[in-house]
Amino acid sequence: MTTMDSQLAIETIKKNNDGIYNIYVGSIRRDFLGGTLIAVCFDKSDTEKNLMNYVFIKDGDSELIRNDVLLLDRIRSIKIRKNILETLLHSDGVAAIIAVSIMLLIGYITISGSQKEIPSVLTNALTVILGFYFGKATKN
Repeated sequence: MTTMDSQLAIETIKKNNDGIYNIYVGSIRRDFLGGTLIAVCFDKSDTEKNLMNYVFIKDGDSELIRNDVLLLDRIRSIKIRKNILETLLHSDGVAAIIAVSIMLLIGYITISGSQKEIPSVLTNALTVILGFYFGKATKN
């Protein structure tokens, strides 16, 4: 995979820079923000030697990053996003959904006045979930 990534990085550099030569891969950083970051070095003329661009490769797509400042900007902009379903199925996500649902239900029962008293099952469930949150926060 590294050889294919290196070839893709070199092709990306060639496609975006005219008249370059002495092209070689300077370094490879795997597992970089969910992809691979490759530093490609090259010469452009007798006065422009040892230039370096970066290529970020993720899922077979390459992105040219021309200098360190742009690389830092790109790092700030990349956010590793989780699948919504994965987030919801995470234990905290499920507990949060249940807690919000119970709180909304208790609020509805209170405001509507359809029942004189909130069922103990709902208050107990809400207490357990809130205890879970505060217990976990104390542990951390």
